[in-house]
Amino acid sequence: LIVLYDASLVREYLWPILKTLLSDSVSIVREDAGWSIPVILRKYAKATRETDANVFIKEVIEWLKETHLDDVDDNPLVRKSTRHRKKQMVASEGAFSKRQGYCRILAAVALVMRMDENNSNNAGFPNESRKKEAPYPPIDPFGPLSPSERDRFRSIVVDDLLPPALEMTVDCVA
Repeated sequence: LIVLYDASLVREYLWPILKTLLSDSVSIVREDAGWSIPVILRKYAKATRETDANVFIKEVIEWLKETHLDDVDDNPLVRKSTRHRKKQMVASEGAFSKRQGYCRILAAVALVMRMDENNSNNAGFPNESRKKEAPYPPIDPFGPLSPSERDRFRSIVVDDLLPPALEMTVDCVA
């Protein structure tokens, strides 16, 4: 559904549904919903106005961080040692599950870039002639990225999503 509507409609109607699915108590629902994050980010990147695109993308990234990472930072049971960073302990399996979900979403966003790399290196698709004959424009949320989309995704991964994930490498689950 995300690819069928304008970015502002996606933000107003589909983003709240996706947030609910990403917060569901059933893990498989959360995992499947996580694959929609790169699609929604791509839709937001194509927003009519650049300022809207920036606001919409920032909203998604901040929500992901608040929902998946803040429990770890605010948890008084988390012991942080500057001497032995590997000795950090997290008292909640729920926090681990949320961090794991965050990393899956990061992987999905990065995978879009890798899939684009693979497509741009190939001469074409085996059924490319059949695709050209289609009477409607193809809707492929994981298709080739434009140069501006590629730069936007690289910025999202490197500047926004990856740093918190790298900080998790020193977390141990009790």
